[in-house]
Amino acid sequence: MGADSLPVDLPAPMWLAMKPLLERDLLGLSSQQRQHRQESGPAVSIRLRDGKVKRWVEVDWDGRIKAELYEEYGVRAEKVGPPRFTTDDIESWGSYERVWQPTWSHPIKKVWLWNVRVWADGRLGEPATQ
Repeated sequence: MGADSLPVDLPAPMWLAMKPLLERDLLGLSSQQRQHRQESGPAVSIRLRDGKVKRWVEVDWDGRIKAELYEEYGVRAEKVGPPRFTTDDIESWGSYERVWQPTWSHPIKKVWLWNVRVWADGRLGEPATQ
């Protein structure tokens, strides 16, 4: 994975599918929140092809990732910088969802499942593996 100081473009088919969904998400916000999001762009979670999930990446309205949260510094450190991955590394956009996965020995067990909203090739998502 490359560590470029330039923004990383989201895959074009992915951005074409994401943008209307992100714009629709603006409808539920207050006017002040909507204005802020339109100026700064949304923060989204993406999964890379190697299975790593970037829980906070800042995207502009042209489909470029401007910054990512470096999670290895911890949530409190809030170390943000240029993306350390490339367009080719991106697998999907989505979020983690907690779902029931009961077993005989753990009848109330829940696991975190990556819920894909859009794949890199533009397909709308279905849940992937954990």
